[in-house]
Amino acid sequence: MSYTKMEELFPKKEISLIETMEKAQIPGVSIAYLDQEGVISTREEGVTDGCGLFKMANDPTQCAFDKLGLGTKNAVVLFNDELYYVVQKEEKVHKITKNLDNEADYQKLKSRCTDTYQLADKNDYPLLNSLTGEAPPTKVQKNTIFGAASLSKPVFSNLVQRLIEKNSEKTAEPGVGKFILPKEVTHFDLDTPLSSILPLQDFKIDEIPAFDTADESAVSYANDLTTRMVLSHMTGLAHGEIKFQFNPAEKAHGYSNVAILYLQKVIETLTQSNIEALAQKHVFGPCGMLSSSFGIGRVLLSQKEPLLEEMKPSELVILQKDGQLTAYWLENSKLVTRTLSESAIKEIVKMLPKDSPISENPDLIHAVVSAYGCPQLKPKAINSLRTTAKDYASFVKYLMNNKPLEDPFVPQVFMTEDKGRAGLIGVAKGNIPDSDLTHVAWGLGWGLQTEGKKATTAYHSGDMNDCRAWVAINLNDKTAVVYFANSHNGHILADQIIPKSIALDHAANYFFHKWGFARNFEELGGVYTLWGINPSLKPPATSESMQHPLDNDKTIENPLETEEPSTQSDTHKKSMNPFQTTLTPDDSKWT
Repeated sequence: MSYTKMEELFPKKEISLIETMEKAQIPGVSIAYLDQEGVISTREEGVTDGCGLFKMANDPTQCAFDKLGLGTKNAVVLFNDELYYVVQKEEKVHKITKNLDNEADYQKLKSRCTDTYQLADKNDYPLLNSLTGEAPPTKVQKNTIFGAASLSKPVFSNLVQRLIEKNSEKTAEPGVGKFILPKEVTHFDLDTPLSSILPLQDFKIDEIPAFDTADESAVSYANDLTTRMVLSHMTGLAHGEIKFQFNPAEKAHGYSNVAILYLQKVIETLTQSNIEALAQKHVFGPCGMLSSSFGIGRVLLSQKEPLLEEMKPSELVILQKDGQLTAYWLENSKLVTRTLSESAIKEIVKMLPKDSPISENPDLIHAVVSAYGCPQLKPKAINSLRTTAKDYASFVKYLMNNKPLEDPFVPQVFMTEDKGRAGLIGVAKGNIPDSDLTHVAWGLGWGLQTEGKKATTAYHSGDMNDCRAWVAINLNDKTAVVYFANSHNGHILADQIIPKSIALDHAANYFFHKWGFARNFEELGGVYTLWGINPSLKPPATSESMQHPLDNDKTIENPLETEEPSTQSDTHKKSMNPFQTTLTPDDSKWT
């Protein structure tokens, strides 16, 4: 299907998609559409990254770092008639030196920095390159890789079901999926207690207090948790803490990253492997997802400098030449390179593969990541998937034609029973009309819109840092749409991109109210730097999402917080969130 034909399915809007992107400071978007014949069409708009331009009244070198731009985007700040360059990855602010050679460019860029945050446009790129060395972003292409954020979860859910299926059929292979069961456990399926493999009290997350076993009732709850309960978010576990927010026997819904991470650890314990290796074998390979990865899984020793289009998100490429080792990896759709002398990294040189150009040695991967400051060390089922829109559509296509033994699109719990406290409003009952809640449910890894007890649409959203994503599937005709946007405001594109033929009205009403995101450009309220939040929405006094910011990776930080840390180091301490995956060499942020 050509994109022209595909676009006919999109709802007609008063302004175009590109106009919305420009107005809302959204640099780029990648869309894939799956039609009834199983043909995948794609559309790409914009560029792969952005650089913010704005003026501020306070010294940026003394300001809280989270006030200096957004997400992973760098920025140029005008303060006291001088320009400063904010480098997000390094968490550093550099003063831009003005001289006779660059004075004209300096003055032009100064004029672009106003009180209103804006992204640099194509006319600014030469100025940025001249003054900061920042290369201009490239156009979004079919193979551009995006952070999938929580769209990682349906892929992980499918992986878990495939592993259970393979083991029940006794076709799973040791090291890449075969379950190694404790003596007292005869099998593992969707309803096997997870505690029989890994008790919750033995599960740890960096920066999060361990499970408190002093509460006997909570221990009893933990002993009864199952895979089915995790994938349908019915564990009762909090979103960002290892504690219960309700009794799982209530059979209620509560969106929980902690529960997903717990199941990930159980699966890795069962298989003595990691989800990156398992996903490559059981999901990415069968689905033809050649540009997808949960994390770096191997080192490739190359004889030449790699090209951007040759890189895979699962690889670290090493070029050994003239007494130096140069590492290459993908980061925010860019090819990042860093060179170190062999004398400074002797242990890495010793571990380089001798008989093959490829090594999956975890010690080598860890050493390279640590030495070169490369991100994405530990794969996370909750949000570390990096992929393309086309790859994700391929996953949906494969899933629709090769469902696991248990249909993931059968409702397990309806949102009339949503008792989860994460999100802007917390518990949905009483805050969202029953006319919507009775038509929204959760299956095994998927949100569902229903008619009666039957699901008609499956969906999931994703939001992490400045990554926003949606997938929506018409379960009747098997059409689907996937999109990734590289902006915190990316959710406002959903109504323009998802066609009317994929009914999502009730689910969207639930999602946008529950989490507090703006649904369209007008709901941003003229504020484009608030992580895509609708500023007119206020949380109820009983919402615990405001009391427990770790509960909510949807906003990364509390958008209504009034306390401002006084230094950049204070900000780093206060915003430390193990569910926040801002790309940084600091491995302590990875669980």
